[in-house]
Amino acid sequence: MKSDVHHDKRGTSPSVQQKWIDALPQKMHAWPSHYVAIAEKMNGFSVVIVGYGMCSCGLFSRGAPEHVFKTYDKKGWSKNKIARAIENQARAMENRRKSDLHANLHPDFRRWLADASADAKEAYLYIHWAWDELALESEFIMSLEEFRAQETYIKDEQLIHIKR
Repeated sequence: MKSDVHHDKRGTSPSVQQKWIDALPQKMHAWPSHYVAIAEKMNGFSVVIVGYGMCSCGLFSRGAPEHVFKTYDKKGWSKNKIARAIENQARAMENRRKSDLHANLHPDFRRWLADASADAKEAYLYIHWAWDELALESEFIMSLEEFRAQETYIKDEQLIHIKR
């Protein structure tokens, strides 16, 4: 399973962006994104993928079974295949819960992005599963305080503009 978590700090110098990339928690690192369509929605500014190794799946959980069912039903998956995916996700979510995953984003990643957003005055977050077709479903602005509160459920294929 691979997901891509994108962020961008608009209006900052490359040195400020690099400062925060260098400050990624634990074993997280960043690499360039090839999603030009998302970059265009972020006013064409630099977009990077953040994760472990070449995967971001440890940073995000898709969430509730009904959301998973709806997502895969739209793709034409069989009910049995969807049930297996939900079972696998339930096991993965339990493991993530044990590692303190809040509101479906890894807490260390959320704190890092919140701190970077505060310093840069704003940031963008877009979550996309690499094997899915890129499909930006919605865009919205979230206050830094709301993002930091760790109570907001983050959905994939949403572009979130975090503003201080």
